Amino acid sequence: MALDWGIATQVRYLNGGRTVVDELYSFQPNPTQFGSALRERVNRDELYITHASNQEAFPHRSLFLETVAQNGWWAERVHTIMGASGWAELEVWRVHRQ
Repeated sequence: MALDWGIATQVRYLNGGRTVVDELYSFQPNPTQFGSALRERVNRDELYITHASNQEAFPHRSLFLETVAQNGWWAERVHTIMGASGWAELEVWRVHRQ
């Protein structure tokens, strides 16, 4: 699940359209709505893709991590995708529920 804008399109392009990535984001920086929508969907067994902390237009990465922690779960970063500049651009997460 892509947790910010622009991620799903890149993944779809890079894998030749074989994988459709579900998206959850908002252009309105409303943490309450985003957190609520995320809580409803985090029970699925899937990976979550965020922009790295230095690449966000909206604070979706931090809201994702806060929502996970508030629910007693923990997020494991399983991969960081580096850009040509050497900076982290995307992060892939797995949520573990207890």
